[in-house]
Amino acid sequence: MKKINPRIAVKAGLFGSRFQFNNLPEGIANPKGDDAFYAGLQLDIPIGKSISITPELLYAESSATVYDAGLYSDFFSHVFLPVLLRYRIGKVSILAGPQAEFLLSAKGWYFEKAPDDDPDYRYYLKSGSVKEMGYTSFTLSGIVGAEWIFKYRFGVDARYKFGITNFRSDYSNPDFIPFI
Repeated sequence: MKKINPRIAVKAGLFGSRFQFNNLPEGIANPKGDDAFYAGLQLDIPIGKSISITPELLYAESSATVYDAGLYSDFFSHVFLPVLLRYRIGKVSILAGPQAEFLLSAKGWYFEKAPDDDPDYRYYLKSGSVKEMGYTSFTLSGIVGAEWIFKYRFGVDARYKFGITNFRSDYSNPDFIPFI
């Protein structure tokens, strides 16, 4: 019987972040995501002739933009940890499994409540970290997709990610109001 060894690969690519938040305050539109680059490592661990487990470690940066009364953007850096089951049919593979996502940073614009002794302003416009104001640090998603391997182990894959937990948290601090 032929021994099948695990393989490590470098991954890089483009992903389209299309946010669908279902817990936005009334009157706030869903932000528009951008296309962002990712890079990382993949380990392919065969467990049979056509089946393998494929954990990955990926780093990505993305943004979300709202066009309500101006242009406001939040910028994110993430680490994705998908663990996929891969089923090979020739040069094509079907992929499915869970993905953990860790939000490293979120920067953007927000309103901070003015001190009570400032009669001219109710809020100040500020920029900086919005990670604790409107986003969760850990989310869980599901992944389904397909991959096609060319010569020399070069391949292309397409995936669909669906959120199981919310990336956007509910606001609990009345002194801060994020734009999105």
